[in-house]
Amino acid sequence: MKRAAPLGRTAFDPTEAAAAVVLAVTSGAVFLLMKQVIGPLLSESVESAEIGAMWAVISTIFVFHMSFNDRLQGAKTRLAATAMSLVVCLVYLLLFPVTALGIGVVIGVSSLLAVAIRQPQDAALTAITSTVVLIVADLGQPDTRWLQPLLRLLDTAVGIAIGLAAAAGLGWVCAQRRN
Repeated sequence: MKRAAPLGRTAFDPTEAAAAVVLAVTSGAVFLLMKQVIGPLLSESVESAEIGAMWAVISTIFVFHMSFNDRLQGAKTRLAATAMSLVVCLVYLLLFPVTALGIGVVIGVSSLLAVAIRQPQDAALTAITSTVVLIVADLGQPDTRWLQPLLRLLDTAVGIAIGLAAAAGLGWVCAQRRN
């Protein structure tokens, strides 16, 4: 007879352990790709490339799910939030310097945009994305601040693509082992 796991704990699942290892390796690989290859290809500063690498890793983690539907929902949410943030931040950065008031305005506008397009569940992630983009832009060179939203969209797309591929690959391997 198989012993039940203590209350609140489940039995060890090798598939979940494999997923944790694949996520860790994939995240490290994404970071290296962004920092060592894509950042230099785009002539980004070291700091901007590292932030882009971090952003891509976050996107990889965000979409890494075993379920196909969960992966697609994660990708849709992450891409939608980043795209909304890109539009609002790009317009803002082309017109104004980054200030505390400006950050508040951008968070409000990007959150309202999510609500207006009937995606209120994306408002918080859009606000977080906008905050990070503006702070990173403020840390960079004044003449290239407007590039940050575009770079973060690229980072997000790379992270999503690699995260989806890694999770799909793991799902395929697990399905083959079950058969």
